[in-house]
Amino acid sequence: MRGLRMQNDVISLTVLIDKGADILELTYRPKGIDVLWKSPWGLPAGAGPLPTCASAQTWLDAYPGGWQTIFPNGGDACTVEGVEYTFHGEAALAAWTLESLRTDDTSCHARLATRLRRSPFRITKELILTAGSPALVIRERITNEGGDPMPYMWSQHPAFGAPFLSGDCRIDTGATSVTADDLRDGPGNPLRPGRTYVWPPAIEGQDLSLVPAEGSGRALLGYLGGFEAGWFAITNTRLGFGVALTWPSDALPYAWMWQEMHASPGYP
Repeated sequence: MRGLRMQNDVISLTVLIDKGADILELTYRPKGIDVLWKSPWGLPAGAGPLPTCASAQTWLDAYPGGWQTIFPNGGDACTVEGVEYTFHGEAALAAWTLESLRTDDTSCHARLATRLRRSPFRITKELILTAGSPALVIRERITNEGGDPMPYMWSQHPAFGAPFLSGDCRIDTGATSVTADDLRDGPGNPLRPGRTYVWPPAIEGQDLSLVPAEGSGRALLGYLGGFEAGWFAITNTRLGFGVALTWPSDALPYAWMWQEMHASPGYP
């Protein structure tokens, strides 16, 4: 599986060109810590091109953790104009093309692209690192190359994990509310399904701006909203560093808040 390695003196990342242009690894080099979660089953070995008509189980089988572009569907499969949009969309399973790579003494700029099969969308992704900066700049563009208007769901899917993520972390965000998913009510979920809360809620002594410890037994899914500016940050107060994402909230008005602290039994 082709990979692209990019780094400056502050951060490094590995991009899986043949699997969704996933960012598999994002490391803060002064601490030597990768902030992204990894699945215990890892990358499929010698699998070749992945199927784009994937069930949720197939998507998860190929899921190494890390950070995906979710498009043109997020969550459960659905049918649009008689065609199934599969779990978490086709983009995260498709092989991409490295269209250009430019490096010099001050920056590194990679441009990747893919054309989907089940919908007439072309996606480009630019990744930009600047010397001495702890920021990774990502620019994505979605183009409908067909003749019909097409609905879509578009999101980023970074999963953060140990050793960076721990009970020493806190969450800060520009959101003003969080709405609990109306169907998924996991073990230890302090949120009532479908209810909207002012952020950050404190429910039965649980402050949701504090990340619970690994063995807390909490599983929840909620949706942060009411952003004046799109941003959130996770800070590990013991390690002394954090990770933050910023984005244009007019294009992406919500952020999923998904926590899985070894709570849910059964597959996977």
